[in-house]
Amino acid sequence: MRAIGGWLRNAGLVLAAIVVFEFVLQGASLVLPVVEDRTRPKIPRTLVDEQVGHRGNPAYPGIDARGFRNDDAVGQADIVALGDSQTYGSGVAPGEAWPAVLAEHIGRPVYNMAFGGYGAIANRIHLDEALALKPDVVLFALYFGNDFFDDFQLARTRGELARGNPPNRLAKVERRETARPLRDEIVHLYRRGRKTSQKNAVVAWFTARSRVFGLIRNLVRAIEGHDGSADTPALLGREFERARAALSGPASTFASAHDDGAWRTILTAPYRLRALDDSDPRIRAGIEVGKQAMADMAARVDAAGARFLVLLVPTKESVVHGRVAEPAAHIGLVDLAAKEARLRAEIAGYLAARKIDHLDLLPVLRRAPSQPYFGDGDGHPNATGQARIAGAVAETLGKTDGGG
Repeated sequence: MRAIGGWLRNAGLVLAAIVVFEFVLQGASLVLPVVEDRTRPKIPRTLVDEQVGHRGNPAYPGIDARGFRNDDAVGQADIVALGDSQTYGSGVAPGEAWPAVLAEHIGRPVYNMAFGGYGAIANRIHLDEALALKPDVVLFALYFGNDFFDDFQLARTRGELARGNPPNRLAKVERRETARPLRDEIVHLYRRGRKTSQKNAVVAWFTARSRVFGLIRNLVRAIEGHDGSADTPALLGREFERARAALSGPASTFASAHDDGAWRTILTAPYRLRALDDSDPRIRAGIEVGKQAMADMAARVDAAGARFLVLLVPTKESVVHGRVAEPAAHIGLVDLAAKEARLRAEIAGYLAARKIDHLDLLPVLRRAPSQPYFGDGDGHPNATGQARIAGAVAETLGKTDGGG
């Protein structure tokens, strides 16, 4: 009993010290930035752009003077790559993004003009900048995961939805948007994937406001080389086992784990399925304006005497679907794979009918010798996946060294 009493007294003294220290730090923080997180980047990665909504910030590390992910804003490039975050190379180092790897394969400069959130319309708007570089080849990567949603959003903002969409569909679009904006639905699904922590409300409140906790967190980040971003949700933490352990509660209605011994990753089929659901007139409207934008790009590139090649970039879920023993056990996966396959065939048919070259990357990524995606819920290709894309594009262009 005496030992227990001594332990309790010591614990009480420690707790009292923490409380006193907390008050001291809270007070000091009013006049001094004692525990502010100095590791967080102060420079925003994006800036507002009147034409496409946003663009990369030249002041941000790794972004060139034009707002794209290149070492320099070159005056000429043999090849220009257009696309979204899949082509930008989210999650990998600049030299691992497929446009950079492609340049190594073919020994020719490749300028990366892709950015997250850019669909066909945003890239069509940037085409004049691309053609000003006098390229021999313009590549456009269409991502089935959310490009149709992005095209819908930008086309509606710019008043371009009437292109390829009949009045009755546009009327349905406005009714659905009035009832609930599509962006709200998509963002809601995305946020469900981030809310994997089941913290007690009191604990969550304390950790968010405690100066002691903040100081400890920042010291740990500094020691581990943390980039200073907000606490990473388990589903996006790069660790498969940690992400799989988080698949409970709300996360179980949003994601599922795939583990076949060789490939281990988290699938988020419901999120991707919502952005591909063309039974919603807004997604169908986005598909139609996106197709028109690709046709416009092809005609303008051809008129400039260059080659235009469309890359059909699949979702991670469709790539992994080919390896899943029981697809029905994964929420939304069967429906997503079927819908994506139908839309892929539709887009490929549209391009073929207009003699627009295209390359389907689904089989390329499925045949990867090792897992081409991260082990968490991130849908972007990892370095292996990026290299596979680069190798396939190099082969298609007819100048490859056999790598990839």
